[in-house]
Amino acid sequence: MNRRIGIFLLASLALLGCKDRGNAAKTETNNAEREKSGPKIEYYTCSMHPFIRQDGPGNCPICGMKLVPVYAQSAGAAQDGAHEHGAESQVMPPQGRGPVVLDEAKRQLIGVRTEAVTKHRIAREIDAAGRVASDPDLLVAQSDYLVALRSGGGELGGLQGGFAQAAKRRLLLLGMSEAQIAELRRRGRPDFNLLVPEPGQKVLVYASVFESDLPWIEAGMPLSAEVPGAGTVYTTNLDSVDPTLNPATRTATLRFSLSNPEGKLKPDMYLKVRLKSEGEPVLAIPSESVVDTGLRQLAYLEVAPGRYEARELKLGRRGTAFVEVLEGLKEGDRIVVNGNFLIDSESRLRGAGGGEGHQH
Repeated sequence: MNRRIGIFLLASLALLGCKDRGNAAKTETNNAEREKSGPKIEYYTCSMHPFIRQDGPGNCPICGMKLVPVYAQSAGAAQDGAHEHGAESQVMPPQGRGPVVLDEAKRQLIGVRTEAVTKHRIAREIDAAGRVASDPDLLVAQSDYLVALRSGGGELGGLQGGFAQAAKRRLLLLGMSEAQIAELRRRGRPDFNLLVPEPGQKVLVYASVFESDLPWIEAGMPLSAEVPGAGTVYTTNLDSVDPTLNPATRTATLRFSLSNPEGKLKPDMYLKVRLKSEGEPVLAIPSESVVDTGLRQLAYLEVAPGRYEARELKLGRRGTAFVEVLEGLKEGDRIVVNGNFLIDSESRLRGAGGGEGHQH
C-alpha cells in the first residue's frame, strides 16, 4: 500500500514538472513571437545621458540608472522614458563636445557662475561720428521745391505739379522726412542755416552709421551729441535716416537738429553722437555666456548640479550686454556665465575621446 502511494506521488510530480516546463517553454515562445512582431530595438540609452549607447540592456556607466530601449519604429521612445525618469535634457551635445562634471571645490576654484535664462530688453548703444551740416545742395533743393509749389495754376498747372513731385522726391533722397518736408511747406522758406547758422537758430547735424547698426535705428529715437573735449552735451531726437547707403563705406546718414542758442556749433564742426535702442523683451542671455567657435555659437547648460553640457545656439540681435536666443535654450534653463571658456576646453577634451563625465 505504501509502495503504491509512493509511486503515485512520483508520477504526479513528474507530470507537474512536465506541465511547468511546458508553460515556461510556451511563455518563452510567446515572448519571442512578441519580440519578432513588435518594433525592433536599435540600442539602449540612458535617460540622463543620451550619448550613452549599448547593444543590450544594463545600467548607465555614469549614473547607474537603468538603460531604456530605443526602437527603430519609435524614435521618441527614449524621450518618453526620459520623462518618466525625470530627465532634464534630451538634446545631444554638439559633435566634439563632451559633458563635464566638476565638484564644488573645482567650481569655486575656477569661479563657475550660472544664471537662469530669462527675457530681457536688449539695449544697444551706437556711437557715430557727426558734423554740423553745411549743405548748399539741400538748400537749393528746398528752394526748388517751394518755387514749384508756388508756381501752380494756369496753363502750366499740371506740369508744375509734376515739378513739385520731382522736387519732393529729391528732398526725400537727400534725407528729409515727410514730416520735415511738411514743416518746410508750412514755413515757406528754405533752411538758410544749411549755409551759415543764424545766431540762436537750430543747426542740422549729419551722422554716419554702419549698415549693421541700421536694424536698431529708427526716426524719433533719442540721442545725445557733444563736441569732443567741450563738455557740453546736447540731447534731441532723430529726424530721419537716409533711404540709401554709401556703397563705398557701407554707411547711412542720419539727420537731426540741435538747438544752438549761444552759437557755439559751427558748420562742419565734428560731434560725438550716441544713440540708444531698446526693444521689447525677448529670450536673451548675457553676451559673455556665449562661446563663439567661429563656425557656431555655444552655451553650457547645467543639466545637474556640477554637470555641464554644451548646447548649440541660433542667435538673433546682439545688444550691448545681452544677445537674443532664437533656438537652443528655453526659459528657465541654467547656463554658465562665468568660467565657460575653461569648461569648453575640458568639454573639447571629453569630446575628443578623453572620457565622458569623469569627475574632477
